[in-house]
Amino acid sequence: MEGLAELAFRRHHAQIHRYLTRKTGDPDRAEDLAQEVFLDATVALSGGGFVPDSLPAWLHTIAKCRFADDARRRRLSLADPAWDGSFDELPAVDGGGDDGAVVIDALMLLEPGERGVIVMRLLRGYPFRE
Repeated sequence: MEGLAELAFRRHHAQIHRYLTRKTGDPDRAEDLAQEVFLDATVALSGGGFVPDSLPAWLHTIAKCRFADDARRRRLSLADPAWDGSFDELPAVDGGGDDGAVVIDALMLLEPGERGVIVMRLLRGYPFRE
């Protein structure tokens, strides 16, 4: 499977890098994320037995996940430069407008399990640790 990972890199690196550059607006950050995408792909393919139906679609899925993870990390670190990694004391962001509609729209984009975690925290008052 390592040959498949190398083939995927040679054939699709430029495409994945362009996608991530459009998403991030930063070619250097996009290159770092692209490297993570192909590392993830190499690990998955070297496990044996897994061959994606569509290599480009699978690589784009990995790239979307890597971009989302990176954006989430950047948002959290920018929210409070002194953030220690604990979610219990993150400051609220003042959005200005109709925050309820924005939150509902965002919740609908989540998977049911992820949505459940948010509902437990925001509506039922559970601490993030629980």
